[in-house]
Amino acid sequence: MKGFSYYNPTRIVFGRGVLNRLPKHIPLENYQHVALISGASAHKSGVAAKVAALPANCSVLTEPVPEEPTSDDVDRFTLHLRETNADLVIGLGGGSVMDLTKFAAYLSRNGGRCGDHDPTPHIDAPALPIILIPTTAGTGSEVTPYAVINHAQSGKKFTVNSPHLFPQWAVVDPDLTRTLPERYRLATGLDAWVHNLEAFLSATPHPMADCQAKEGLALIFKHLPRAMDDPDDGTARTALAKAALWGGLAITHARTGLIHTLSVALAKYSNLPHGLLNATITPHVIAFNLAHYAKDRIEALGELLQVPEGDREAVLVAIHRFLALLQVPYQVPLTGKADPVTDSLIARVRMDKGLPLVNPRPITDRDLADLFGRIIRMED
Repeated sequence: MKGFSYYNPTRIVFGRGVLNRLPKHIPLENYQHVALISGASAHKSGVAAKVAALPANCSVLTEPVPEEPTSDDVDRFTLHLRETNADLVIGLGGGSVMDLTKFAAYLSRNGGRCGDHDPTPHIDAPALPIILIPTTAGTGSEVTPYAVINHAQSGKKFTVNSPHLFPQWAVVDPDLTRTLPERYRLATGLDAWVHNLEAFLSATPHPMADCQAKEGLALIFKHLPRAMDDPDDGTARTALAKAALWGGLAITHARTGLIHTLSVALAKYSNLPHGLLNATITPHVIAFNLAHYAKDRIEALGELLQVPEGDREAVLVAIHRFLALLQVPYQVPLTGKADPVTDSLIARVRMDKGLPLVNPRPITDRDLADLFGRIIRMED
């Protein structure tokens, strides 16, 4: 058995209703200037006001985080943190809100501009203390060292990864996802599914991530269809929140793979939500890698999908069936300038230098051109 290391400094508080007991879990009285960053839905639902009332001396941003924040937005929120002398930052919202909160907490303490961290991130000092409270069950950002941002000038997404971006606390209350619109309930659930799937199928697996990802997959296969049928199903909501948490923990040590890398390349051209884009790409990548996945991975995945042991094609068919049940499209519709085999898409994939370590087979430029051709459906 190979040795391994595991590190995650985030304290996790999980359960229905835990938000109401936040001061019991976190020493808010130790901070003088608490800043709250949240998304539009948290403002409209009143959850932001509820959270703001918990600590004393809380400064609430009147402007919610945009749905797809850019590096310029990060800089604007960073300025607010500096102006209010924030010594603790609460991020309340989905993945975009949490990622922006991490980046702004770092820049507020250490200076600089967000866009300067692309293409070479340099997160080399601690951020302000961070509490993350997800209102979706998707990215798992509340327990990862990652932040993904859209560059305001180039329009492309870039990722920073540093242990300094781990939040100090993650407060996961499944009840916060109850009012999530159907489209985002699906997209975020699928994002968590792909996180767990890629961590589990990695060519360089991690034993802790394996346990987390396998449990996350089991929860999503069972409970995502139920949550889509009945948003008031508290058991399903709790299961999906836990699965998103497991996915975040898993990709911290096993990282994402080819699905996410193709998704990043296509994101600038697609209007699909991130999780739905990932899920649409997934069966194409599974088919591409199918013969090369480790036997024990396929057997375990087949067991979760209730297909014959070791039958790779049956696993692929079952994944198609699961996505069809959720009405996930088979191709990514694109309009305008995107060419399915352009050098720019392939070049964007090649920027992921760690991808060859986690994908179970080599990937040529011809392979990428073929994959993009299968994934994309051009429209007028």
